Amino acid sequence: MSVISSSYNILKYWRLIYVSLAVILAGLFEIFVWDRQPGLGFLFYIILALAGFISITVINKQFRQPKALFLLIPILVLCLDIFVYNNLIITVFARPLVLVFMILFAILSTYDNTQKHQFSLLKIPFFGNAFLMFSKIGHVFQDLFVWRESKTKLYRKIALGILIALPLLYFFTVLFLSADKVFAESLSNFFKFSLDEDLVARIIRTLFLSVFLACLFYVTCGKEHVLGEKVVSVKKLDSVVAGVVLFLINTLFALFVFFQIKYLFGNAEFVLKSGKTFAEYARSGFFELVWVLVLASLVVFVVYRSLVYHRQHWIIKLLLFLLAAQVFVVAMSALKRMNLYQSEYGFTIERLCAEWFIYFVCFLLATTVVGLALRLQFRNLFYTFLIIGIIAITVVCSLNVDLLIANKNISLAIAQNKELDIDYLSGLSVDVAPAMTKLSSMAGNIKLKSKKPISVTELITHKKETVKNIDSFLEFNWGRFQAREIMKSL
Repeated sequence: MSVISSSYNILKYWRLIYVSLAVILAGLFEIFVWDRQPGLGFLFYIILALAGFISITVINKQFRQPKALFLLIPILVLCLDIFVYNNLIITVFARPLVLVFMILFAILSTYDNTQKHQFSLLKIPFFGNAFLMFSKIGHVFQDLFVWRESKTKLYRKIALGILIALPLLYFFTVLFLSADKVFAESLSNFFKFSLDEDLVARIIRTLFLSVFLACLFYVTCGKEHVLGEKVVSVKKLDSVVAGVVLFLINTLFALFVFFQIKYLFGNAEFVLKSGKTFAEYARSGFFELVWVLVLASLVVFVVYRSLVYHRQHWIIKLLLFLLAAQVFVVAMSALKRMNLYQSEYGFTIERLCAEWFIYFVCFLLATTVVGLALRLQFRNLFYTFLIIGIIAITVVCSLNVDLLIANKNISLAIAQNKELDIDYLSGLSVDVAPAMTKLSSMAGNIKLKSKKPISVTELITHKKETVKNIDSFLEFNWGRFQAREIMKSL
């Protein structure tokens, strides 16, 4: 019995160490991250959080999956991007994305798989049970406030005594206040204090984040954090039904591709006959084609899963290859429409992201075709897609998107004698500072488009104002520092 009690106490002390880590990280979040511009503080915070968590799990022998260390690559790369850039993708998406990857790292690095089950995300209890973390709240407070089981009855009696005393205290206080005005005034002055709303908000955030992190850590060290066995059950698609569906879809795609091939390879008279410009033609159908890509890709993946698992007729495989090829042609059509639109109206973050999304879908389709040829299991294909997605997001965040857009729009204005949208350029982050040098030197050769009259000199002055203030140490950002130095020379 004493051995069991001793083992329980050891586990409890380790859990309390995790609670301490949660409280420390919640407090540091307020210092390093909350209400601060992206910069050095966020990088320090993530490094400290990783160092603390990995150290505890290694010492406690709960760091069981070394392959999870590969997740540190996108985490640290994104942190460096946050330290270097200031564009919309970084300020809105990068930091939440890092925190999501951190949670994923904590879960994937600590799950137990002594039974050597085949890996499946949904068979990790954290992903398969949406209420698992909430169930840990009571466990956290029990570890904090109940130290010995024998004293539980004592605590209950104390709580009961407080509840019985509260109404009595209330009535006695009311009588005393009515009996003695000096006592009433003294008591009123004692409780008269002003609450600092900012301090209250900080306390609430810290408490909430502490409980959240403590529950997360309790999941990682819990006995139920074990990879379960996955029973693969893939429904076999009827060969005739699947063949008819794929044949009809391929026929429709073939008709569309027939017209698009002429357009893609230079015969665009049928577009001009409609009375539309290329830009109008591109804008009118782009998003419809993107939906076609998404839905057709889902059809390919559903049929692929059944085909690989059940080894269906070769005709199904041929029709699937044909559909993937035609979806690729549709993707090229959508891509050309976007390129036309950009050449007419310029580049924006949204248009570049749409273009990159098409590249991403094409890459997934190519991977699917290779997987089909190699008879790759769908689960392997799915996790390949997941890895490719993480890599793609990391690469996009690592690009200086605002500078890329500014340079493209300036080059387009010079090469094609088009108007430069100065309003959009002024709305971009200070990452565009290197392009300001080029814009300043070519100011006399570029036409400007703006709702309010604004000159290149005024734009540069505006950018100087945005980087004029010196960042604090925790908010130091290389992009803002570089922009400040460049703007000094203009």
